[in-house]
Amino acid sequence: MNLRFLLFLFVATVVFSACNSLPDHAKYIPKDAVVVVGLNTKKIGKQIAWSALIGSKLFNEMKTSLPPKHALEGLGDAGIEHMSTSYLYVKNYRDADAGTRITALVPLDDAGKWEVYVKRTFPNTTIKEADGRKEANLVDGMYVGWTKDLLIVMNIIENQVSIKKSLDTSFADSSLLASKDSFIAEGSPTTFAANEQLLSSEMKNAFTIQKNNAITDDARFKKMETDGHDITVWMNYDILMSENSDKMGMPSQLALGSTLWKQAAFSGGFDFEKGKITGDMLYYTSEELRNVAEEFGSKNADKELLERLPAQNLNMLMAFHLSTKGLKGLLEKIGVLGFANLALSSEGISTDDIFEAFTGDLGVAVNDFTMNYSSHRDSSKDSSTINYSSQNTTMNFLYTMKIGNKEKFNKLMTYLQQKQLLTPIENNLFTSSFSDSMFLTFDNNYIAVSNKSDYARAYLAGKFKAEPTPAVIKNDVYNHPIGMYLSFQTILASIKPHQNSGITDSVALQESRNLLDNLVFNGGEYSKNAFSYKFALNLVNKKENAIFQLMNFAMKMNEAAENEKASKGKNAVHAGAFEQNQYH
Repeated sequence: MNLRFLLFLFVATVVFSACNSLPDHAKYIPKDAVVVVGLNTKKIGKQIAWSALIGSKLFNEMKTSLPPKHALEGLGDAGIEHMSTSYLYVKNYRDADAGTRITALVPLDDAGKWEVYVKRTFPNTTIKEADGRKEANLVDGMYVGWTKDLLIVMNIIENQVSIKKSLDTSFADSSLLASKDSFIAEGSPTTFAANEQLLSSEMKNAFTIQKNNAITDDARFKKMETDGHDITVWMNYDILMSENSDKMGMPSQLALGSTLWKQAAFSGGFDFEKGKITGDMLYYTSEELRNVAEEFGSKNADKELLERLPAQNLNMLMAFHLSTKGLKGLLEKIGVLGFANLALSSEGISTDDIFEAFTGDLGVAVNDFTMNYSSHRDSSKDSSTINYSSQNTTMNFLYTMKIGNKEKFNKLMTYLQQKQLLTPIENNLFTSSFSDSMFLTFDNNYIAVSNKSDYARAYLAGKFKAEPTPAVIKNDVYNHPIGMYLSFQTILASIKPHQNSGITDSVALQESRNLLDNLVFNGGEYSKNAFSYKFALNLVNKKENAIFQLMNFAMKMNEAAENEKASKGKNAVHAGAFEQNQYH
């Protein structure tokens, strides 16, 4: 519960605070933070009125549900500085097995008002002085420290390994050490996190970061932060992979925690606009992978291949150019290319046969999606009748790839037939050994796979090229190494709810239809040591800001859940009364 409180407290505080320049308090973010989230409420506040959020029924219900009740009331006058960005970061501390510290940085313009707020809202909390700052343990390990201009809110989540280490090394009290085992057995990881000695030590670390250990020393972090986005996200893949590769079961020979992931990171900026949510993202590769990355990001998906895809009643389209030269280079970098060739040599083929058989261009289209339910009655041997329903989903699916070296492609097709992975059923038409409802055919340029044989053949014949392609696909999916289009409207309109669907499910379907239009994603270009990507979640209502629309959706879902709960309660009361009458 304390983590939930921290997250909500962070969101609530930035509502009352709100810079295209990097704020000074960003220097308190350590460069080894695994995840950093920034909220620029100054920019968001230019588009919406925060009073609409604060006064909403949903916000009021959320804040009264958190312990202690009404903890967020009066936060607007708690000395929080306006017109600045607040940050939340996640950091593994001490050693990889120790645990996690989640920390929020919120600027203050009146520390006195903050102290008044703490005393009023948490009357049983003791405020203490520590190294020129004040600290207090608010609730269940939620620890805060503040100076005249910065508030740091902290929650530590420790695992059992960390608890044992801390009890062994951090405390010399023999009585505590003697009761260590029973303490661990009875308490959860967050129970020990409430120990104020540990929390105060971590708070000191949070306030005393050296300049050369701060994330502000990283130009990649500063770039997205100074671009002026509503929300920014930073993920340090170098640390994430280095500390978790063993836990994820990665073979040591892949060396993914060293040179291949060194300095790898993700940086994203997201904005709430009228009628849509947009995102700009960068994935920074390691220097070791630069040559391979340049191969992946140097060419767009083949336009002719994409223009042949069916566009009528289109639900989803994906486009890729996956450089086969880049894939081969990646396998070589991680040290498995030789093993792959050794394994394939006994089959009479090689990785070159596979990579050179295709250009790396591929496309996927899903059309005519429908989903409904049908009811059935089944009479059993004892003459009883069972009523049940089944979900029926239909669609037209098409997957296509562009052929590279035709000789190597034919060699690969021969191999697949010899292994009985493909079975010829007609002239140049095959079915898979894994599914007799999947058909494959090809010509000199393309291979087409579909759940309908005539669909695959129509693609090769170019019959779909006459269908008008939506402008959003031409503008935002074509001409990139990677592109995707997902039509929520055509999918949601084709879903017929179950006749026994509850109130919440029915409202969710209808409100999703009213909210979501489509999703567009593109990118994959490589420049300045990073892949770049963009997305836009387009909403049905083009006039209202996306935040308002998401709030409206959440409030209606919350109301539906309350109505369903009340309805079930009434039914339970009626059922109980009926049973009582039957008994009497």
